Amino acid sequence: MRVTDAAHRGVSNLTETDTMNRKTLMSAALAAMLLAGGAAQAESDRDQDRSAADVKVTLQQAIEAAEKHTGGKAREAELEHEDGRAVYEVKVLADGAASKVYVSASDGRILTVNDERKERSDD
Repeated sequence: MRVTDAAHRGVSNLTETDTMNRKTLMSAALAAMLLAGGAAQAESDRDQDRSAADVKVTLQQAIEAAEKHTGGKAREAELEHEDGRAVYEVKVLADGAASKVYVSASDGRILTVNDERKERSDD
């Protein structure tokens, strides 16, 4: 019986050690993920700060530029930060067709116009 007890204790200790190793490994992996996520967020914040400094066009000016370009009426607009630059996305309705007009927040240029019907059919 003693041999069985000793063998059982040995297996028990091995299992406890394995459990401790797994917990340590999982803790290290969690810490690494948190650090990586924090670094990515910091980079994103720096990009937004840089692009926010470039904003020279007001939301109203971007809406007016989009409406003039399409001949329509804006129904929604927001400032976005894409690829390190600030861009207004203005949703416009003209002649029953909805479009997204992207306006540079630094100089008011029309960057692109996307027909929303075409976007939906591409999905």
